[in-house]
Amino acid sequence: MNGIFEAAYAVVLSVYEALGPCFLGFLNRSLQASVLVLAAVLFRLIFKKAPKILRFIFWGAAALRLLLPFSLESAFSLQPVRTVPADVTSLTASEFAQSYPAAEQALTPIAERIYADAFAEASVNPALPLSFIAGMVWLAGIGVMLFWALVSVLRLRLKMRQAVKENGRVMKCERVGSPFILGVFRPRIYLPFGLDETTERLVLAHEQAHISRRDHWIKPFAFLLLSVYWFNPALWAGYILLCRDIELLCDERVLREVGNENKKAYANALLSLSEPHRRLSACPLAFGEGKVSGRIKNVLSYKKPTLWILIAAGVTGAVICALLLTSPKTGGAGAGEFPQAGAFETKEVLYSVMYNDVLYTPPDAPRFFIAADGTLSRKDPYGDGEWKALGVLREAALSEEDYCALFPSDPLLRDGYDPQQTANKISRAWTAGNASDVWLLELKNGTLLLMDVVTPPTGREAQYLFQLRESDGLPGEEQAEQAIAAALLEDVKNGGYFSGECMTEGHILLGITAADKQPDRYYVYALTMALNYAIQDNELNDVSGHGFIPARFTLAPDGTGGYTVEKIDWPEDGERNADSIRELFPANLRSRALSERTADTENLRAQCERAAKAYAASLGRTLEITEDTYTSRRYLWKILDTDAMDVIEENRKNDPELYAFPDWVGNAEYLIDGERYVYTTDFDEATGTVHMKKTRYGDPEVLLAYDIDTAGNRITLTQPSGGGAYTPETTTPGTTAPETTAQTGE
Repeated sequence: MNGIFEAAYAVVLSVYEALGPCFLGFLNRSLQASVLVLAAVLFRLIFKKAPKILRFIFWGAAALRLLLPFSLESAFSLQPVRTVPADVTSLTASEFAQSYPAAEQALTPIAERIYADAFAEASVNPALPLSFIAGMVWLAGIGVMLFWALVSVLRLRLKMRQAVKENGRVMKCERVGSPFILGVFRPRIYLPFGLDETTERLVLAHEQAHISRRDHWIKPFAFLLLSVYWFNPALWAGYILLCRDIELLCDERVLREVGNENKKAYANALLSLSEPHRRLSACPLAFGEGKVSGRIKNVLSYKKPTLWILIAAGVTGAVICALLLTSPKTGGAGAGEFPQAGAFETKEVLYSVMYNDVLYTPPDAPRFFIAADGTLSRKDPYGDGEWKALGVLREAALSEEDYCALFPSDPLLRDGYDPQQTANKISRAWTAGNASDVWLLELKNGTLLLMDVVTPPTGREAQYLFQLRESDGLPGEEQAEQAIAAALLEDVKNGGYFSGECMTEGHILLGITAADKQPDRYYVYALTMALNYAIQDNELNDVSGHGFIPARFTLAPDGTGGYTVEKIDWPEDGERNADSIRELFPANLRSRALSERTADTENLRAQCERAAKAYAASLGRTLEITEDTYTSRRYLWKILDTDAMDVIEENRKNDPELYAFPDWVGNAEYLIDGERYVYTTDFDEATGTVHMKKTRYGDPEVLLAYDIDTAGNRITLTQPSGGGAYTPETTTPGTTAPETTAQTGE
């Protein structure tokens, strides 16, 4: 019973965590689709005389934006909307406050009013519970919309059950006020009795145009999209305009078929059969629905459009829609976020105040590091050589005037640098440190600049302006990697794994943050793997270790420019695994840590295999790596009966060295007291005897041998033991391999 409750709780928790990001994704798509609706309205106003079919370029683009769960980025995008990252709900309360300070101030009071004291005590990211509530309301709204559509259709079908079939798909009924089409897969045209011949002919032409254009599919599909995005008023307006354009397009098609001489008759039909108070619905397609006065004006003024209007309107609409379907390039940063984490070096010193004591020139210029939590660190080659945290980056406004005011007005004092040229190109800015004395600037082309600001008696002014470029490494260079590799091997070696000869590790660094409330400490986040290899059958086989596991390493300076690993935090096993990973890893790294990607696993295994082969090469041997030996080996339990296996187990209790012999027909090597020994198991099918022998590597002298008679279930010691106790040794890559010179036994 507890298992059922635990499973139900896990499902509820998953829904709670997933509903908010899901709703935010739909919200973002609806906001961008709203811009397309606005563009469609402007297009209608500018190109009034253009064929109505061109308006459907915008409606198709809006539907595509609502359907696609992703958006391509483009430097030419016209989208002004900045979307909210869907993973914003996975941030901790402190991460959310740092990344979105304005939103945190606005949302926290609301969340506290809803959740009272429990919210404040738990220190929860307010976006998570509030987005969950919004998601629940969103789902309820979808249900109401779909229920409304279903009831409307059922009521109309009930009303039309007395309709009389006239011919084909045409039905007539006394309760029909205005002709309409009902049905998605088998559409029927419903007409009232008493229509004159001309009006009926025009009405049927209009309804047939709907069917041939598949409008009886388009309108329900559009209503279904509206049901999903019911919370956006702009999309309601878009749906209304779409329904009007559907009718206008069919009106124009009918006029092309019947000719201009029937304009007046068609207008009279619209006027007499109009239903001005028809409610908005998914179906049917009614002849007299929509803004009939506008339709009549369009009918009476209809003229075949000229070719240049057709081309100009079509090209304009297609280009605008293409540019609105893409999102603006952000250089890897979303709203409120800093640029991608990583290491940066100075590419060029763009400006240096004339009285500076230090004149930097690359490569002897400062280096910078942006951690996963937004912490900006700096390493100055003319300082003490240590990385120093400058603060957490936070997005801030920096106008062109404010930027230019930080530089001398005299060009001679600026040494030729023109701040206005840079000011015109700044797209976003972040600040860190005290009193905004460090600025990180992103230009429109993605270039990053870093500006030092000082406050002398004359007022605040720029001291240095560096242009940055990405570089390899983390604070501490390769020393951090070496410390992590050594700590990982030591941890696994002491982890109680089955003994092998060569322990190897692989790791992929994901990011780094400043350790919580620990000065001069870093959290390094990595994907890890450790495999212990033994030499068996003249091949390298991984006999123990662990596969893909994400881990957090706490690094501290060792005083010599390198680092030591103070602690390794591993995620918990079992049901708590995913939750503990979320607790250990920052929000922007959790996805990679939670999903075991094939490419990451292959990368980690390849690192381990390279280390194992390098170890074999240090022995002067070339050994292949075999992963799957279970199906290819002849195991003793496949050869011997149960009684014979029991004899072996009983004797192992008295002589543990029997455990060293392979359980299969083959050999295994061990390092014992610095010597390499080979334990071999053979099977003589003619006599039914299993032979076990121990030798030194490279020496044929038999030091220990056992014969197992499978017929009599006897085990015979044929030679005394020699060469020391059975205590296999494990080495790590990079250590000196023990010598393997032959020695005689006692």
